[in-house]
Order: sequence, then structure tokens, then C-alpha cells
Amino acid sequence: MPGVGPAKLKTLAASRPDLTGILRLGRNELALVPGIGEKLAADIHRFLHSPALKTAEDEAERQLEQLHRLGGRMATILDADYPSLLREIYDPPPCLFIRGTLPPPDVPGISVVGTRKASTYGRSAASLLAGGLAARGVCIYSGLAYGIDTAAHRAAIEAGGTTVAVLATGVDTVYTDPNGKLWPRILERGALISEEWIGSETDAGKFPKRNRIISGISAGTLVVESALRGGSLNTASSALEQNREVFAVPGSIFSEGSRGTNRLIQEGQAKPVMAVEDVLQEFGPAFAPIG
Repeated sequence: MPGVGPAKLKTLAASRPDLTGILRLGRNELALVPGIGEKLAADIHRFLHSPALKTAEDEAERQLEQLHRLGGRMATILDADYPSLLREIYDPPPCLFIRGTLPPPDVPGISVVGTRKASTYGRSAASLLAGGLAARGVCIYSGLAYGIDTAAHRAAIEAGGTTVAVLATGVDTVYTDPNGKLWPRILERGALISEEWIGSETDAGKFPKRNRIISGISAGTLVVESALRGGSLNTASSALEQNREVFAVPGSIFSEGSRGTNRLIQEGQAKPVMAVEDVLQEFGPAFAPIG
């Protein structure tokens, strides 16, 4: 629908217990839905009574067929198995394309993010913390980018834990792992997820969208290594806006790659983390059993 993104669709879904009922609403009824207004109501009504609706329905069916051929499935914000924390954010993805298995709702999760140009220190810290959390029953979420993300996913797998990769492309394409060295192992221990349609390619605008999912689907975000600019700081910003906990690994004052994480700590936006227990203590003993 033109002009209807995740936030507007969440508003529409909240207005009707049966989302298909929106297809039968008149223009004036649509305008009365909070947050819609007369102009958007007119645009939606025009779309629903145009040939574009049939084209959109056909494309949706084609997408589902492709997803099923990949052995995947789709979860919508109306489904019981949609991640509960993600549903709470302002603009949750209306649909999640899923390959693999998401952890049960009672499994806690932490997002681990950082620079693509990770140092040896950064990769070691990501491996230590992600592996330690995974060994204690925490699901590790990340973006399967080069550097810190990849180190976090790999450490979670090697610890025998669960990990979920949130992609900025469709779940049919893992451009950071074209040879399949890591993502098939992620499917064995967790899932690949995305809100992007099958066949979607990367572009700059998709990464901030992806980052809000990484922060929103978990109880907290751990930034391991980041310069003053970068996607991991964007994820931390999303986490703060979503009222999630933010953690950061301190780095050398001489390292450009740690200036972002050090700044988060310095400004009181993130709790410094030097051990797994620093994360677990913030949530209490119920978050993950130790031992």
C-alpha cells in the first residue's frame, strides 16, 4: 500500500482484530483510524480499488512460494510466534521471513554488534563474550557482517548455543558469506531472518532498517568495537530509543576503532563490559542461569 510502512501498518492492525477487514473499509472509515488521516485514507482506498492490488497479491504469493522452496516460513505481527520484544517497538516489521528456527519466547537474547574492520582485540572480545553468553543459554543476535558480527555468530555456535542472523537482504542471499562457510551452521543452531523480500539486494537505506530489528528483537545490545561513525552506533541508538539496555566493551584510548564504544561509556549511554557477568548482572539471575 502506498504510504503504509511498518508503523502505519501496526496502527491499522491494532484497529481491527482481523487485518483483512481493512480491505473492506471505506475511505471515511479509514480516515478515522488513529494516525491515518484523510489523505492517506484516500491513497489506501484508491489502491484497494485499483489493478495494483491484484498485482501486489500475485507478487506476495510468488514470494511465499519462493520462501517455501527455501524451506522457510513467514511470521507476521499478528502471529503468536512473532518475537514478542520486536512486536513492542514503534515500527516492527509487518512480516519476518525466516529460515531455520527462532528460539522459544522464554530464551533471553543479546545483540552483539561492532565494526566490520575488527581488530584482533575486537574479535577476541566478541568471541569471549558471545561464546560465554551463548554457553549460559542466551541467544546471540547479530547482522552477519564481516568482523565483529561474524565472530559473535561463530563463537555462539562453537559454544553449543543459539544464534540468529538479521539480514539486510532477502533470506535467499548472504552476500557476506557467499561460500556458505557460516550461514548453514547458523541454520543448524538458529535462524536467518529478514523483513526484505526474496531477491532483495543490499543498498545503504536497508542497513538502518536492519539495525532496528537487531536491537528490537533482543533485551540488550552489546557494542564490542566501533569508531565514532558506523552501523553499530546506529544499532545502539535504536536500542536506546526502544528502551533497551546498551553495553560497550572499552578499548584503547589510542585506537580509532574504539572511540565510538569509549564515547558511549563516557557519556553514560552504555554500561562498560569486561566479562559475561557484567551483562548477566544487569538483568538479574532470571535472565540466564550461570554454571
